[in-house]
Amino acid sequence: MRKGGITRFFSSQDGKLSIGTEKLPRLNLFYFDGASLEARQRQQLSDDFLSFLYKDESLFFVVCDGVGETTDAGIAARMLGKSLLDILPTALGRKKIVESSAERMRSIIDEEISRIPIQSNDEAPHFHLRARKEIGAQVKFACGVVDFKRGKVEIYWAGDIRFVIYDKNLTIIEHWQSDNNQFWSTKSDYSLDLDIISLDIKDVSRLSLTSDGIREEFAKILTKDAYLNDVNLVKHRYEDGVDDISGIDIRILPYEKESQLPQINDAELIDGYLNWTPVLGAEKYRIYFSVNDKIQEVAENVAKERSFAIPNDNIAGEYYIQAISSKKISSNLSNPVHYDSSFPTQNQNPIRGEMEPKPILVKPDLKQPMPFPEIQLNRYWKRFAIIFSILLLLLVGIKILKNILGPSVSTIVVDTPTSSVHIPSRTVNKTPSVSPTPTVTPSATLTGTLLTPSETPNYTATIEVALDTCQRRTMIDEPGKWEIYQVHIGDSFFGLALTYNTTVEELLRANCYQEPNDLNAEKYILIPVIKK
Repeated sequence: MRKGGITRFFSSQDGKLSIGTEKLPRLNLFYFDGASLEARQRQQLSDDFLSFLYKDESLFFVVCDGVGETTDAGIAARMLGKSLLDILPTALGRKKIVESSAERMRSIIDEEISRIPIQSNDEAPHFHLRARKEIGAQVKFACGVVDFKRGKVEIYWAGDIRFVIYDKNLTIIEHWQSDNNQFWSTKSDYSLDLDIISLDIKDVSRLSLTSDGIREEFAKILTKDAYLNDVNLVKHRYEDGVDDISGIDIRILPYEKESQLPQINDAELIDGYLNWTPVLGAEKYRIYFSVNDKIQEVAENVAKERSFAIPNDNIAGEYYIQAISSKKISSNLSNPVHYDSSFPTQNQNPIRGEMEPKPILVKPDLKQPMPFPEIQLNRYWKRFAIIFSILLLLLVGIKILKNILGPSVSTIVVDTPTSSVHIPSRTVNKTPSVSPTPTVTPSATLTGTLLTPSETPNYTATIEVALDTCQRRTMIDEPGKWEIYQVHIGDSFFGLALTYNTTVEELLRANCYQEPNDLNAEKYILIPVIKK
């Protein structure tokens, strides 16, 4: 796999309107996705899924539209879309390969969906279960390729996916806007018979592909009063909120020598962050992670963010960075930055050699490349001085309370503001002539206990992150089994269950989630501790 010439994108399905532009060799891309108003109000995932892959001088693309009237359509759309994107590079105009791959995924996706519990607040749980067993999840989709090697443009589709193909004079030569009575379902047992269109690439200058969420506006596209890359058109449809939307507009450019963003060659892993020098002209950076030569996109940063917090997932592999622009060709992937889980990271205790609960990570945003060692030291000393001052004030307060309340008082509990550093608890012996002095350490929530002279006080420091009461109860009831993980864009309970060798039901139970679709980026959840 020649990683240097690869770019890959998956939509997040998080409900927000996402619009992107990207330049690839001889191609200009415009793509978008967003959820309906109803899905946003219920905080549900979009049923639409969009993805594309550029590899070996070919662009492969997939648009999946989950049928909202069926159960778990968004999950099925994402799993099917990823499977189709993996199989397209081997299809090479043979639609039977695409059909066989889609049919083979029915039982796999159906089994995964069957493991997802029904929400406790479901108004009709029995109907939901019956629909899941008898109807299953249904998806309409279109996929295809712009293949410069073979000189072909091909689209395969099932259902009322919409597309338009233009010639060199921007005259519409092919289009589709109705239902071909084909759809994919986890429960159907009939053979797919996809429609296919194949054209010579020399006769095509542009193609636009979208789900049926773009309805009324599609009439304007057919009359050439608008194009799919019209930002106002997309925003209007999203604000209207009638349906989930997704689409991709691909412009095929004449061959000419094009400028490309330079490759990032100075990426390095420091203090739990992947850092790199900014690239002039880059509009955003895409971060990939590779395990066993299988590369996946994990995040996108805007241009001003020049670092990425490494998640504490305990998996060894290589990180790559790619500079993205709408005016220049995206850069080749950077040289690999090896990540070995045996090395201490920002979320690992180097003394104890075990994984600590993940703190809230704050990405540095300096005007010069970060981080330099002296800048790191200054930042740590400032933090140490602030926490030292807080603990000193706390100690004075304890002494004052002791003098006021007298020796008959057995217990005093004091809480301080939280921080993002975890320090193991330590016991401080008390003698009649010396007052107990807690060790000055960075702390999260400090609980001090002042006992009678015959007893020994304990001072403990623990982490405080955005966990709810149920998640905290899980960590208390099952000590040593769980650690804290910050959710990233593109994460799902199904993917996390595969990564951490557990089940979706176990993750839902530990985090008190009723529905796997409720997983949102930047949230904190519990994942199993992987034994070394």
